[in-house]
Amino acid sequence: MTHRALANVGLAACFCLSAPAALAQVTADELWAEWQAQAAATGQPVTAATVTETGNGLTLGGVTSQYVDSDVSVRSAVDEIRMVENGDGGVDITMSQPYRISLTFPVDGSPGEATIEVLLFHENLAITANGPVEARTYSYTADLLTMTEGAITSGGMPVSMELDGEMRGLNAEYIVDGRNPDNLAITSTTQLDSIAIGLDLRPEDPSQGYLKSSFQMADLATTGNATLGAIGALAAADGLPEGFALDSVVEYGALAFVFDLQQPGEPLRIANSTRGGSLSTTINDTMLAYGIAATGSQWELEAPDLPLPIEVSAGQSEFRFEIPVAAAPDPQGFAARLAYEDVMLDDTIWAMMDPAQVVPRDPISLVADVSGMVRVLVDMMQTDPGSLNAPPGELRSLDINELRVAAAGAELTGDGALTFAGGQAMPLPQGRVELGLSGGLALLDRLQASGAVPAEEMVGIRAALGAFARPGATPDTLESTVEFGPNGTITANGLPLQ
Repeated sequence: MTHRALANVGLAACFCLSAPAALAQVTADELWAEWQAQAAATGQPVTAATVTETGNGLTLGGVTSQYVDSDVSVRSAVDEIRMVENGDGGVDITMSQPYRISLTFPVDGSPGEATIEVLLFHENLAITANGPVEARTYSYTADLLTMTEGAITSGGMPVSMELDGEMRGLNAEYIVDGRNPDNLAITSTTQLDSIAIGLDLRPEDPSQGYLKSSFQMADLATTGNATLGAIGALAAADGLPEGFALDSVVEYGALAFVFDLQQPGEPLRIANSTRGGSLSTTINDTMLAYGIAATGSQWELEAPDLPLPIEVSAGQSEFRFEIPVAAAPDPQGFAARLAYEDVMLDDTIWAMMDPAQVVPRDPISLVADVSGMVRVLVDMMQTDPGSLNAPPGELRSLDINELRVAAAGAELTGDGALTFAGGQAMPLPQGRVELGLSGGLALLDRLQASGAVPAEEMVGIRAALGAFARPGATPDTLESTVEFGPNGTITANGLPLQ
């Protein structure tokens, strides 16, 4: 909601042209007209109950904007916005408090709709607009932005809500190419010293439980580029609007959140703290990419299906992928990585899995990094997945750049390269994968000594390792070369597997 509020304020901020010989002013009337055109094009028309001319600009009274998507409606309102031409080719924007955002939506099991109003306040908020229409530069600074709950209509479900939020140290810049309101292009940078949000939602009947959550983040920095295309038609479109593109990066320092949902007999509590991380997103008509990474994460989980609360920590975690989404006659590259490194389980989990304490409590790591080539057969961003009756693409190659699984004193590693012929209903690989195992025999000895694995099963496991793996260069290491040949043949160290 806060992001939408800031975006609406940005649409209200307008700019002036400057020339070397004389300072050219854009009138407030022209800016107001531009603002309305851009808001209408983005599907959230803006109106003012009164528009009053002043000696150096405009005063807008009763400014509202509304966005409707299916059953959900978001309405923004501010009593007054002043647009003052500052004499240097720019426009200073001031606004009254509070900025109101109302979210209206249906409630399951209730005949009425619910409305939640959020009130935004500010301290030392400064908004300035400069630059020509092809590079309107919106600059925002504020010592503090706060949010709290306003009027609440619960749709017939008696409930109370407390909302407290604050953002400190705002410094943001948005550069907008507004030459075509139906296809705005935006470049943005934002910095925030800290964010803190708390929500407490309670039914009037205390026996029904409650929902309590909190979120804190420090040192937020974002950069982004977006071309909105026909964004106003997004709600009615089956895919992304034509011309839409987004490329963004979010980086942050310490982060913590708690989600605590207490229902009779079904407590659910999730808590996380992280020393820092990042999030990146790229979306356009040719590629889809997403990446998330975190350092020093700790998780706590309490759920009805768990006998006891559990705790898990990870030194590093990462998930990312990059895939082509546009149909093309030639194969295109893709990549993916999943990594959880130095994962530590608490004693509760280990006690359930290994009560005899046979397995070493070493940190656990899982890393899988692959890339390759794929031929895309349909434009996936414009295609309904439910309408597909065949795979949308053909895998042509797969490179295993890194494979590593480390746990309980053993480590499995691997790499390899595979190719796939086109036109196959079931892709058959050709190529080679190299695998290595260290510490595996010692782990088998511990499992056998503890009785965790029956002796007769252990005989079969050791026989399989001896048949399809060869001793490595150092003690307690095994190696295996798995080859995929024509017509689906598979061998390990020359011995047929299939």
